[in-house]
Formats: sequence, C-alpha cells, structure tokens
Amino acid sequence: MHEGSIARNIIDYVQKVAEENHINTVKKIVVKLGKLHAVVPDALLFFFDIMKKEEKIVEDAVLHLEEEEIVVRCKKCRNEFSVDDRYFVCPACGSPDTEIIKGGDILIVSVEGE
Repeated sequence: MHEGSIARNIIDYVQKVAEENHINTVKKIVVKLGKLHAVVPDALLFFFDIMKKEEKIVEDAVLHLEEEEIVVRCKKCRNEFSVDDRYFVCPACGSPDTEIIKGGDILIVSVEGE
C-alpha cells in the first residue's frame, strides 16, 4: 500500500514546516487528496495514526482529509468536465484528447499548531 509512504511523507514535511515556523506541537493537518491517486482514506489515516506516535511534534495531530474530484479539459473544444472513473472522453465533442486540470495532486493545505 502506498498510503504508508504518503503518511510518512506528510509527517516528514509537516515536521520540517513546524520546525521552520517554531511550532512545538502540531494539532491539525489538512490534506487535499486528488481522486486520481486512488488513496484509501482509512488506510492513510491508519498509517498516519501509527507513525505519528514516533514523532514528538506531530504525536497529538489530527489528520483531516479532503477529497478533490477529477476535472479534465478537452483540448479540442476546451470543455471542462468532471469524471468519476478513468474514462476521459469529452461529453461535448467525444474527443479523448484531454488534460487533467484538477484532482491529480496530494496537497497539504494547512498545518495548525502551537
């Protein structure tokens, strides 16, 4: 499962941000998950809760996850549309020539602490 490595990366990055900003205890972390990554939220939370116990700065942190839908743009007619699967064909013109404009990232939105 890649959720374990994602949890580890979140913790490492948040620790770095906390230290740079003189935060001693992180209380809340908000992460936006693009659906394209197919992250299982419960698995990510499970790994985060286990790994955070090893790190003093984040041991009391709560991880909040926000799911971001996949939005693509047709390169032919410029129509933007959301998709629930990996079938990226424009509903307006039928072209499969599309580009992902949203839903492909994992982004730490905010870190709150003291």
